Amino acid sequence: MSEAAVITQNADTYYGCIPYDKTDTVIVNGGAPAPIEYQLRDGNGNPIDLSAWFPPGIPPEEQQYGLGVKFALADSSVVLKTPVPANVIDAALGKIQFELPKAVYEMPCIYRFYSAVSQKTGAGMLGSVVYACPGRGILLVEWSPWMEHLDHCPMKHRIVPALEDVRRRLDDFVSKNSLMYQYEFTADDIVHAMVRPVYIFNEEPPRLRRFMYTLANFPFYENWVQGAAAELLQIAVHHYARNKMMGNHGGISGDEKGRDKEYMQLAMMYKEEYRRWVLGKKRELNYSAGQGWGTVHSDYVRFRR
Repeated sequence: MSEAAVITQNADTYYGCIPYDKTDTVIVNGGAPAPIEYQLRDGNGNPIDLSAWFPPGIPPEEQQYGLGVKFALADSSVVLKTPVPANVIDAALGKIQFELPKAVYEMPCIYRFYSAVSQKTGAGMLGSVVYACPGRGILLVEWSPWMEHLDHCPMKHRIVPALEDVRRRLDDFVSKNSLMYQYEFTADDIVHAMVRPVYIFNEEPPRLRRFMYTLANFPFYENWVQGAAAELLQIAVHHYARNKMMGNHGGISGDEKGRDKEYMQLAMMYKEEYRRWVLGKKRELNYSAGQGWGTVHSDYVRFRR
């Protein structure tokens, strides 16, 4: 492993505690190798014990099994075929360390990564999988100026939104959230919300085969930020509607979670703005492709008054 500074998974807290029901998120700047230290956890938030395959006291080169990490775009449109080997640094606690492959750190995008225990081949390479670890991690590779020399990632086309750009759209900062004293949306919330606007664009009728985008080539940065903000506001609506409850503290009645209606109005405004843009952009793309929108006629038109 490289001796460079190690990047760990995000540790957003909720009332001072790490929410283990969140997907563990790693955020890096692109353009350079990045050693990642990561803790594998199951669906209940418990560390995955790897001791059965990686017993303590045995040097890595003498072990029968190896751990591989495989990457895919978060929309599953592209899967990297070759797994990246990982070092098990604490088998009982499921702590591993691995290097990001060049294909990942050179392309700003949102990735999911999965890990599995594999048998080693005679050449010491990873062979057949014997245990696919439950759970998955999510990785956001943000654009950085170190990537400007890359032909497929020019500075003017940053691809995926930066986490801070989405936060700024909603003004979601600890210093601004005077009632919560914390972020309203975790990094995990934001990164997942970034995926949905691309799905919505592709699935909103009409479906244009020539303009079906992935997370790797969706070129509409500002509108992508708007769509992600809309998704986050809708997430907040569910939270406040689910948790509101009138209370009385020291003779003062109130409900600190009673904001669902206000958030619903904001969410609808943001989502409608994004939807209108999608329809307009699809109309523009359709005409630019020389297809036109056309008209569907019906035999029942003669019954109109």
